[in-house]
Amino acid sequence: MTFKHTYKQMLDAAYKEIPKILGVASRYHIPEIESHVQGNKTIVKRFKQLAKALRREPEHVMKFFNRELASKAESKGADAVFTGKFRNEFLNQKLQAYVKTFLLCEQCGKPDTKLKKRDNITYKTCEACGAKNVVRTLK
Repeated sequence: MTFKHTYKQMLDAAYKEIPKILGVASRYHIPEIESHVQGNKTIVKRFKQLAKALRREPEHVMKFFNRELASKAESKGADAVFTGKFRNEFLNQKLQAYVKTFLLCEQCGKPDTKLKKRDNITYKTCEACGAKNVVRTLK
């Protein structure tokens, strides 16, 4: 049996057909918080959609912000209302901290993680590389 092309030629042709891998940043975009101050309260618009985009429960994200802002919060429809006046930039910095701690994998940097709680310990498990790390538990 004779072939027209060598193995190396076929391999080179196959590699040319594979699309270039784009960075993780281009695959996953962290949504930005939109908020406004009303009196002594800050209203974060579409908070539940934000949590859904992060693939996290809104209650978990809310607990994180409660602790980080040292503020009471309540859910009003799709929005979240925090007691206190907070700028958008500050809230987005806190969101970045949440993403780094509870979303991105420490091993591969991908956002394909799930949080699982067992025996009062919370684990972040990566579905992409299989890494498993302990993260702080929000009570």
